[in-house]
Amino acid sequence: MFVSGRGPTLADGFLQDRRTGLEEEFFARENRELLARLRETQSRQDVKAALREASGISDEVVLDHFVEMGLLPETVAALTLAPLVQVAWSDGTLEGKEREAILASARERADLAGGALGHGLLKGWLDQRPGEHLFEVWQGYAKTLMEDMDDDTKRRFREDLLQRVRSVAEAAGGTLGMGRTSGAERDVIATIEDVLR
Repeated sequence: MFVSGRGPTLADGFLQDRRTGLEEEFFARENRELLARLRETQSRQDVKAALREASGISDEVVLDHFVEMGLLPETVAALTLAPLVQVAWSDGTLEGKEREAILASARERADLAGGALGHGLLKGWLDQRPGEHLFEVWQGYAKTLMEDMDDDTKRRFREDLLQRVRSVAEAAGGTLGMGRTSGAERDVIATIEDVLR
């Protein structure tokens, strides 16, 4: 066996220091990334808890969906207006009278108690047609919300919402009460009725 008579050199010490430095840098970076992931997870959990409180929903899948959409507790109230927005845009355009009917409904019901963020969301939905994803999220929200309602509360919730949706659908429709809602609007209303069963 060959044994070098050479002792540790300056180069060996430098390499050892460099290796130690790289290891420390690696673990420091890993710890920073872990800390960032923990903060993100904690932040997500905090948002979900606040959404749970604001929406009355405890279903984790629905809450995760809200978080992924970027909804905040302050904007969940605007989500309650999604069926009105959907019916207004169902024929491809949103008429001025439909816009006014939605805004009037929001004011009457204080659906935008969330403040500026909720108003901003609604304004965006009224200015530009939202994707189908919004209506799908509302459907999940409504179904989950109704699971915890007794029969009388479900009935009142259903009647109130359908009355509001029909008011929007009829706002720009027809003359002399004829043709007040389009086929596309009736299709959306039928979908809402199914969701609310």
